[in-house]
Amino acid sequence: MKAGNGCHLHLSLWRNGENLLPTAAGDLSPLARSFAAGILHHLPALMAITTPSPNSYRRLQPHFWSGAFRCWGIDNREAALRVPTNPQLPRPTHIELKTIDASANPYLALSAVIAAGLDGIRRQLDPGDPVAIDPGNLPDSERQQRRIERLPVNLGEAIEPLKQDAVLLTAFQPELAQAFLAVRQAEWTAMQGMTLDAEVQLLLERY
Repeated sequence: MKAGNGCHLHLSLWRNGENLLPTAAGDLSPLARSFAAGILHHLPALMAITTPSPNSYRRLQPHFWSGAFRCWGIDNREAALRVPTNPQLPRPTHIELKTIDASANPYLALSAVIAAGLDGIRRQLDPGDPVAIDPGNLPDSERQQRRIERLPVNLGEAIEPLKQDAVLLTAFQPELAQAFLAVRQAEWTAMQGMTLDAEVQLLLERY
């Protein structure tokens, strides 16, 4: 198995022409931390929207720069939420969500991620300490202690938390939320027994 090709989402927070993500000291602002925490909090449910095909989860493996664990880190390519660094820019300018790919509807994915981040701001959530190493190399006991969770390993595991996520379902409104869940569930049910060749052929025709 080799690393796959994702479609990462880069976000920043602006007001009146000012980037609200960094502090003057070069850290993430409290607002940005809460925004990031909201994304992490909702991430298992978000994945039914941002990685919505059964094939998406073949890429989301530990040690493949795909963000297989729910955590954030400064320039940590194995964290689901990464704060990129640039030697020419002493302060962080944006955050990167790695658990998204080109099978997602970009409008639904972006709106859901924004809704999750805004929920983090409203509730003043905290993302915890950044993870500086590959979380896949940590013992299970240390990951548990640091609340670093393995993200859903298939679409079915992502659909279930989305069914219970009032914030994301409210953002979609009832009619769209019901239709989206119905399509994802039907696709997951239909494709579970497919051979890889049959799945590839279907995806080539669809995308």
